[in-house]
Amino acid sequence: MSSTSQTQAVAPASQNVPKKDAEIEYIPVGSESSIKLSVHIIRNYIATPTKQGDLPDDRECIRFLMLCRSRRLNPFEGESELIGYRNSTTGVVDWSLITAHVAFLKRANLSPDFDGMDSGAIVSDTAGALIEREGDFLYPGDKLLGGWAIVFSKKLSHPMKRRVALETFRKNYGRWLIDPAGMIVKCAEADALRSSYPAMLGALYTEVEQSPISIESTIRAPDFTGAALPARQPSRLALNKAAVAPKSDTAKPEPARTTQAPPEGVKTPAAAQTGQEQAAVGQDNVPVGEGEPEPAGEVGEFVPREGVSVAINNVLFLAHRDSVAETQVISFMQQTFLLNAQKGQKTLGDCSEKKLLEFAKGWDKYLEQIRTMPTGEA
Repeated sequence: MSSTSQTQAVAPASQNVPKKDAEIEYIPVGSESSIKLSVHIIRNYIATPTKQGDLPDDRECIRFLMLCRSRRLNPFEGESELIGYRNSTTGVVDWSLITAHVAFLKRANLSPDFDGMDSGAIVSDTAGALIEREGDFLYPGDKLLGGWAIVFSKKLSHPMKRRVALETFRKNYGRWLIDPAGMIVKCAEADALRSSYPAMLGALYTEVEQSPISIESTIRAPDFTGAALPARQPSRLALNKAAVAPKSDTAKPEPARTTQAPPEGVKTPAAAQTGQEQAAVGQDNVPVGEGEPEPAGEVGEFVPREGVSVAINNVLFLAHRDSVAETQVISFMQQTFLLNAQKGQKTLGDCSEKKLLEFAKGWDKYLEQIRTMPTGEA
């Protein structure tokens, strides 16, 4: 007697992907209250759009929602972000899913196995010896090379140690200019924590670990006030092609600020808080106010000047971020006596580091006055 074998088709496992109009409720790690996320909420209140107003499509929003739910992240507390940027080569709008460093620390501290972490900077001292400093405090003459971190776990047979190179992650703008040691130590900590707890932190990467990209996005914190609702409505969706902002004959819109390279805290730059003034990379009297610099790539990408101090680059970034001409900055400084023509002070390089840091600290207060300055030669 012959028998016939039959193979029953196995249905693929359900991925439980929510519908675009569905609200997903879950309790984030370390919280007692649940939160709700949906495509609408992510697109209108969480996603950081590009400078041109592009917002993520349904697919990107659902990817972000699924990541937050599976890792129990709370985007309303800044644990995760969805940031849009334009590829300067292709013009396509891409979206980065960013996890905050504090989310890594929170998950480690909530784990019963976590037994502490040590971290610091890897430097070459004045004698050329390779040293692992504790923390991000450097000695005079130290040359920063990288960062290290050790995570101690009660379950691991040995501590998890990671060392990362500065040149792999360093970016020539923002906090990296002011505090490279602190930034590279965060990279090492994130690597060590992710390796120690892959189930909780696998596939999650912090902003400091991201590759240098030309981000063009407008900073928007989650805001559910009635006054903010109209501004949250999507103007365009990023459907894998560049969107062109419509022209208007009415009032000129406020230039959008970008997330690229902000001096930490803006209103109180870190250099001013610590009292440490950064040394000039080269000669501070390099002419800076002679016309506008040529942008590297598309509009929105800030490239620091070579041969000038960090304080000057902070001011140049603020001007670039708010679409202010350098000549307007120079004119304002001359009219407020930050620069003194009688003493031959005609460029930012002629101004003292202290005055530049104070100027950057009060930038938002002076912005409207600066914009009234002429855009011709200063």
